[in-house]
Amino acid sequence: FFSTMPSPFAKTLQTKNTLLERIAPAIVVAVVLILCGVLYSTQWTTTQPATNTMPSVTKRPIISYDERTAVLITKQGKVKLSSPSPYEENSMFYRTGGIKEEPIFILIHSPTRGSSSKDWNHLYEIIAHQGTYYAIDLINYGDSEPNPQTQKRIHLHDEQANHVIEFIQTLFPNPNNKNIILVAKDEASTIACSVASRLTSQIKGLFFIAPEYFNDMSDNIETIPMFLMWAKEDKIVPFSKASSFEKNFIDVTTFYIESILEEGVAVSEAHNPETLRGEQLAFNLEEWINILQYRD
Repeated sequence: FFSTMPSPFAKTLQTKNTLLERIAPAIVVAVVLILCGVLYSTQWTTTQPATNTMPSVTKRPIISYDERTAVLITKQGKVKLSSPSPYEENSMFYRTGGIKEEPIFILIHSPTRGSSSKDWNHLYEIIAHQGTYYAIDLINYGDSEPNPQTQKRIHLHDEQANHVIEFIQTLFPNPNNKNIILVAKDEASTIACSVASRLTSQIKGLFFIAPEYFNDMSDNIETIPMFLMWAKEDKIVPFSKASSFEKNFIDVTTFYIESILEEGVAVSEAHNPETLRGEQLAFNLEEWINILQYRD
């Protein structure tokens, strides 16, 4: 009987062996998991980019706020102009900016009450990507001298054209450097055409938005390339006048918009297609300028 009974030590050993048999698989699994984790971590650290590295994405360049300040409004100034009277001083204010030296865009705002170079704010970025712009305040407008508060007399379109010509000749005195594009809208087109007729050797092109047409506007300048933008729903300067430009100018590139007025948009906004179709304008304008550069 005593020979068959296990000793206390044997009982203890048997219990320990049974416990090891039960936990052994769990220990093996835990070790395997730890080793896998170490290997994975090592591989990730070796082959993966830093967590703050973003994948490369190709997008159309967008100007940041800081760059926009530097590019679009790089300089403001005034050019002193001649005056027919010793008691009158004329100085033309301008805003300028751009990421390319040429072509030079001279932006002429409409000679109507309250207008100024600020009317072109929405075009600065578009044109700045194509060349350098000079947005001027006509005499008696904006920040030019005289300004709306100090003006003593009215300067008619022909006289305003003389001021613009003097402004161009002061900043760009080379008469044979054909790198200037005149930009105008509605009534300002008459001033632009007058300037172009007297500076034909310097005018590379005309960029008109819903311009007014008057007889003989194309005299001596009918061969200058024109980029013509118009919304067919325009009620302020009817689209029907576009045919006069196509008929009297030889080289006209058109950008006509069939329908521009969405629900809730005032009818008058059809006269401002450049504000409602900015991206399309940027594409078409760049294409036109590339053609002009290719011809040169």
